[in-house]
Parts: sequence; C-alpha cells; structure tokens
Amino acid sequence: MNTHTQLQFLQNHKPLLQDGEYKITVEQSLEIKGNKPEDFQPLKKTLNKTFQVAGERFQLKPQDIHGVFPPNHNLGEHSNVLPHIILNRSTLPWERKAQSDDENTPWLALLVFDQEEVAPIATSPKEDPSTLPANADKVTTKVVSLSELEADSDSSPFFPKLTLEKGQKPTDKVKVIDVPKKLLEQIMPTLEQIMPTAAELQFLTHVRQTEDDKGSVERAVIIANRLPKSGNQSVVHLVSVEDRFKDGTFNYKYKEAGTDQEKEVGPNDKIRLVTLKSWEFTCMERYRVTDEAIEHLNNMPLLKNNPTIKKITEGSIHLSTEEFFSKKEFLTELKKAYSAEDKPPSPTANGKTIQELLLKAFGFGDFASILKKLDRNPSTLRLPDTGNDVADQFLKMGYVPASHYFRKGDKAVSWYHGPLSPLENPPTELNLPLPPRASDHLLRYYQSISMLDASYAAAWELGRLLALQDKSFSTGLYRWKRCHAHQLKKEKQQFRNQDAHHPGAHQINRDAYRLPKELANWFYDLHLLKGLPFNYLVPDEAMLPSESIRFFTLDKLWIACLIDGAFSIGRVITHDHSKDENLFHAVLKKSWDKDITINLPEQNSEELKTTLSGLTTISGCLIRSEVVSGWPGLLVEASTSQVTDNGELPNPMLPIRMEKLSQNVLLVLFEGQIQTLDIHLKPETIHFGFSVDPNDSNLYHKKLRDENGEEHDDPTDQEKYTINFSVDSNTRVVKITDNAVASEATDGLVKLIQDKYNSASNKTQIAWMKREEKEVEEATSAEFALQMIEGVEKVRLVRKSPG
Repeated sequence: MNTHTQLQFLQNHKPLLQDGEYKITVEQSLEIKGNKPEDFQPLKKTLNKTFQVAGERFQLKPQDIHGVFPPNHNLGEHSNVLPHIILNRSTLPWERKAQSDDENTPWLALLVFDQEEVAPIATSPKEDPSTLPANADKVTTKVVSLSELEADSDSSPFFPKLTLEKGQKPTDKVKVIDVPKKLLEQIMPTLEQIMPTAAELQFLTHVRQTEDDKGSVERAVIIANRLPKSGNQSVVHLVSVEDRFKDGTFNYKYKEAGTDQEKEVGPNDKIRLVTLKSWEFTCMERYRVTDEAIEHLNNMPLLKNNPTIKKITEGSIHLSTEEFFSKKEFLTELKKAYSAEDKPPSPTANGKTIQELLLKAFGFGDFASILKKLDRNPSTLRLPDTGNDVADQFLKMGYVPASHYFRKGDKAVSWYHGPLSPLENPPTELNLPLPPRASDHLLRYYQSISMLDASYAAAWELGRLLALQDKSFSTGLYRWKRCHAHQLKKEKQQFRNQDAHHPGAHQINRDAYRLPKELANWFYDLHLLKGLPFNYLVPDEAMLPSESIRFFTLDKLWIACLIDGAFSIGRVITHDHSKDENLFHAVLKKSWDKDITINLPEQNSEELKTTLSGLTTISGCLIRSEVVSGWPGLLVEASTSQVTDNGELPNPMLPIRMEKLSQNVLLVLFEGQIQTLDIHLKPETIHFGFSVDPNDSNLYHKKLRDENGEEHDDPTDQEKYTINFSVDSNTRVVKITDNAVASEATDGLVKLIQDKYNSASNKTQIAWMKREEKEVEEATSAEFALQMIEGVEKVRLVRKSPG
C-alpha cells in the first residue's frame, strides 16, 4: 500500500470572482427592414441582473479551519517557530482585498502577541477593558455589533467606514481586538513592525497541495512574522485587513467625521481589528516530577542510593505530578535536595551531573523528544515482575489477579488477561468448548496453584452483553438465524417431496444464508475491539503508565470467545446450540475479513485451532502520552521487518484501526506482526522556523533547500547554502522583505536567500525552483515557504523480543 504523500507549494489560488455584488447586462438588438424607409423598425431590449458572491467576512466557521501550529493550549519550546494557520478553502485569503487596487495581497493576517501585551477578556458585554488604565497599553478583546463598526471612527479605537453587504445586519455581532498603535507599529532602529506590509503578506500566504492515494487536496496557509517569546504564553489572532492597506502599508489615517480631511492616528491610540480566529500556547521548557521517572532513576546503577534521589523520593521536592514547571522553578526545587553548602553535584561516572540527569528524566519537550522519552520497559503490555517465580510466569503472559464473584455469591481471586497479549504468538491450541452452552464452560482451572483463569469466560460474557446492548444488532441477528433455520427446513422438505423432479424443486435461496452487511460490519468492528470497555483491554493501570508505549498481539482465541458470545443471541435449547456450532467457524472468518459474500449453509466440522491459525495476525501498540493530545494529527506506520538504519520503511503498513480511546491514549492496530514502528506528523503539520545560534539567542540560521525540497548539504562548505540573520530581542519580528524606507535596515529573508543562491552559483542568478518559462524570475510565496519549512519529525521504534 502506497503511503507516500506528495507535497507541493503554490503561490496563491485566486477565486474566479471575489466576494461582492456583480451586475450582468444582457442586450439584444433586432432590425426589421421593409421596402420603404419608414418601414424600418429597430428593436432593442436590455436586461440587467445583479447577484451577490457572499463569503466569509466577519466570522469563520469551525470547518473552515483545518489546523493551527503550535497547537492550541500546547506547552513546548516554540521560540524558533513562526506560528501558522491552515484553512480548508484554498481561495479564502484572496476572496477579498486588503487594498482596493491590489488583488495579490491577502485580506487575512496572522498577529502574535505576548501574554503581557494582552489584557484579560471583559467579564461582561458592557465592560470596556480599553477604558481601564491598566489596559491602556494592552490588546483588549471584546464583542461588538456591526453598527459600531459601520460609521467613521473619530476617536480611539479607530476603524474605517464600513459598508454592509447583503445579508449583513447592523445588529450582527463580531469579535474584535483593539491594539495600541505603538504595539502594532513598533518603530525600532530597523523599522520592523508587527503588522506585515502588503509585500510581506504576499510572501506569508501560500497554498499547500497534498496528493496521496485518496486524491489531491488544496489548503491555504497563513504564516505569522513574529517569533514567540521564550518562557511566556503567546496569543495568536487571525485578523481581517480588508481595505486597511494603502500604498502597500497598513493605513493609520482616518477621516474626521463630516469632513474629507485625513488625520494620523496618534501613537497612544488604539486600532480596532476584526479577529476571525484566536488560540494560545505556552513557549517554555517543561519539567514534571513523576513516580515513573523517579523509579527509573532509582534503577540506574550510577544513582542507586543517591542522597539526592532519595530526597526526591521522600518528598523533599514538593512539585505536583499533575503540573508543568519552568526550568527556573524546577532548578529551585532541585537545589533543596543538594548538600547544605549548595554546591553543584559532582559528575557521575558517565560525565553527566546529577542535575543534568534529573533535567533529562523529568523534562518534556517537542514532538520528537517526548516520543523518545516514552517508557518502553517493558515493551509489552504486562505488569512488572514481582520476584515470585509462579506469579511472574503468569505476568509475562499478560495476566493480572482480579476479583472473581461466583454465581452463589462466593468471592475469590482469579487470573485474567485481555485480548492484548504480550506474546508474539498467543496460544491457539487450548481445548476450549467453542461454542459453549454457558460462559462457565470457558473457565480454566490451574490445580497446582488452585486458581481459575476467567479470561475467556469474561470475553464470552462481554460479547453477549455488547450484543444485547445493541438492540438493532441483536434483533437483526435473531431474525437472520430464524430465516436461516427456516430455509434449511424448507430445503429438507423439498428433497423429501415425491415430485422432486419438478424444475423448481431444488432451487436454493442463497440470500437467506448470506449474513446481512450490517451484521457482518458489526462483527468486523468487534474483532477490532470497537466498543469494548477500556478496563477489559488494560485491566491494570500499571500496565500502561503515564508517558509510555506498549506493544501487543491480539489473542485470536480471546476474540473468538468474544465473537461467539455476541453470536449466542437466541441460543436457548440444545437444538439452537447445534445449529450455532455449524455456523460459528464461518462467522469467525467473516468477522476477520469482512467478506459479506460468504454463504453459510454448510456444516463446518473443522477444529478451532485450524480456523484460528488461518486468520491474519493482528498486532499493535498503545500510546499513553501528552503527544496524543498535543499533536492530534500524528501518523503511525509499521513494517514487519526490523529496520535499524535511517532508510525508508520497507513494505509500510497503514493501521486498520487508529483511534483515541481518551484524550491521551491512542490505540493502533495493524495486520501482521509489527517489528518497526514510525510515528510522525502529517505534511499539513509541517511548521516554519529556524535554528538558533547556541551562543546567542538572537542569532538564527537557516539551511536552504534545492528545487526538490532537499536541504543542501555540501561537506566542503557548510555555509554555502546557509543564511544567518538576527532578530531584535524585544519585538522578535522577522523581516521578510526589504523596507525601502529604512536605508540602514538589514536585508529581508527573501533577499538573503536570493543572494545566497546567487553567490553559490556560477550563474549571475539562480532560481529557487526549476522554471520552464524563463531562467530568472522573482521569488514567490511558494518558494519562500519551501525554504522556511522544517521537516516533519519522525521517531522510529524497533520492537525487541518480548520481556
């Protein structure tokens, strides 16, 4: 199965018609000429029709937004990333105009604000935060009616005259932000500004086209021009700049009421902007003390009985296990565990200080670093050894001790394991009486330890309860069984008929034997564990601790008991059991391959072991981590081969089921025994950013790419295709294009990239991408996006032998 996705960047996708009102004029002329001049009768008819192209203007629907990066409420180190938003409709940024005489500049812009620059949201509609002294220099958010935007503003906050379109009413509500002008237009030595220029907006907006087996999809992408502040919370707003630009820059002038005279907005005034989407994230290093991390450190030979670790274990460090902390807060608490002199701990045998080991053990970072830190010991879904040889034998097979209530009220402790087996080849040769007359027939007794195994009995009962819970399925299955029995009886009667040579005497109605599609789909979903309570899959939380991944193989015998429990609906008397016994094997096969063309009239006496061995092996993994909630667009691929290098995944397999069971728990199933697992992000979650100079946080560099999207890597000259630039530490605004007003300003990224390509080539100029029209051409937003992307992060896990 082909899993590769082709990604292309397009400069823009302009709509055939922009939003607005259009007029169509149809004119028809008819001339009638006679023999005499007076018989000449010209006839002319004109018809005028108007229509409205109505699109989003003041609000976006949730389905218009495909995703944002960094994710909403995410906590990670994103200080070198330019936030962006992805829109499902590729024409949306060009459906209106930012400047009346310019069709190339998008009417949408992405603005990034620091937490200290944003005021709290008003607690009531009547409260205006902008009137509060504390919020005079901050960005305030409120909801107003269109009537408050419609007239000329001659006082702060300023908004230009608005003309409503058809379908828009003055009472309609709209969300706005009021931004101080001195924040929106930060006049620094380099004249950088938070609000991009028209030329920058064109480079910051492009179309991303993805193509895979499912087809081609186009989406628009808008990038911000400001880096988030490290160690702080950031708020991002997608704002409308419709008709807000003049001569290529944001227009800070307004007309006084009743006059045509323009005045400049004062530096202490506010500018009102319509916000269409907002989200927030926190940019910081994260640390969290967990019991799993402490246990891991205690098991390290270098740290056994270490006094620092002991103090942490005993609670000398009072950090909640449910909250994240900055590096400064974490180090403050670590200091309490040091010696009385507060001297830095001496290096351990491997050259790492205890502090460094603690920071690594308790730290959480970006997508890749979180995955790399996942607990994989043990790698399978099982409880750790206890030191008891007899108990450990059961634990290695995925068993847990569980309370067992008998029919007469007695209580005992029995062994139980779910369908997610830690064994690569779960047993199929057990002599279980399938189909049973009752679940008690599936109990297994271990005489040597005087304990029962209730696993398969529990699976059978669970299947029966799930079937009874679904009235549509249970009634449909019962009716089909009755129809099947009537058809068999009818055929027997036809064979006994004396008139057996009648042409239609032995016609068989195969449709009566074919399991209906909706029932077959229900059994197929059941074998993929859909609808099963989580405690049946993972009976003990210790089997899947926080921030861990566990591999497993589906126990076919457990699934067979589950399916037969559901199929047992209507099984009451001995005759019913005999009929189900003939059908069970075929139903089990049908649940595995979802093939609804299988007919079921024949008796099937094959052994259960033979049937189970013919079914495809299904394996998978369970991931419990914040990476599941923080990056909902992650993808998982697998291979049946063990790959130890960084090459391509051989014969990649896509999941047959991939579903979030909770906010931070992900279940993935594959056909076949997985040995190598790749976890990565969708191409849509490609982000844009830079590498930070380790010696200066204000210096950045970017390794450029060729026309195929590959990063240039010339070992003879590492700087040949690398650009270096600086960003002001206060504004953190990245300069995209050159500003003609600033004579001493540094070059924008576009020029830096072009100059680097020019100097690296023997030609006078070199295009960023292959072009068929002409060799030299100005750069576009598509080429700029290609250079700015940071590759999709991928983490590869190779499964070891169970243990």
